[in-house]
Amino acid sequence: MSNWSHAIKALLSQAFQTDQTLQTETPQAEVIAYHGWAFDRQCWQAWRTKFAEQNIPLRAFDRGYFGAPTQPTFEYPDSQKIILAHSYGLHLCPYQLLRVADLVIVFGGFYRFHPRAPKAERRSRRVLQQMISQFDQAPDQVLQAFWQNCGLPQAQWLERSDKVLQLLAHDLQDLDHSLLCIEFLARQPKVVVIHGREDAIAPLSQGQDLAKELCNNAELIELSGPHALPFTQLEQCWSAIQPHLRP
Repeated sequence: MSNWSHAIKALLSQAFQTDQTLQTETPQAEVIAYHGWAFDRQCWQAWRTKFAEQNIPLRAFDRGYFGAPTQPTFEYPDSQKIILAHSYGLHLCPYQLLRVADLVIVFGGFYRFHPRAPKAERRSRRVLQQMISQFDQAPDQVLQAFWQNCGLPQAQWLERSDKVLQLLAHDLQDLDHSLLCIEFLARQPKVVVIHGREDAIAPLSQGQDLAKELCNNAELIELSGPHALPFTQLEQCWSAIQPHLRP
């Protein structure tokens, strides 16, 4: 069960539903959603409701930061296969799932966490190293500051087990050198990169660079909003992806 506060749950989700959506026939599409660092699968609850209105099941990956880890798979051979990935979630998505996806939608994403521009890269590396150092001593403060910079309300973090702390710390360090295989992603039939202009975690230039690297099969959509764009500006994001869903 998620350990997010009631404030975040009220903003991001409705009443809890199981990831297993009962289907009596093959749906037109199916979705697997990947959250980013310091999020969990509950962030996709409102998206699950949106897709359910079109009889499209959404299953959410969970890294295990605040609950049990889950790794869903596609289940319907003839359905349009869609991947939603927020931020670092794009780096957590297995290549075997990307290989069979018909559509990949990236929110606040990047193929490398640090910007290309030398000055921006130095600042990004310095800030990340500060987060890594501070997390070891004051993880609560780091998480609260991160959620606030994402554009979310502060929350009470309840889980403090060594296992959870180690996983969060490991992935935070991984951001420093994680590099997406851009050649592999470029082979996808369609990638939609949706990025917030006010993103304070992964600047808009990161989304622009990702779309540029993907060349012809990528579409960049810029929206007004923070790093938590798919959760704070759900309706705008939902409208942006509608043309890419099979009728």
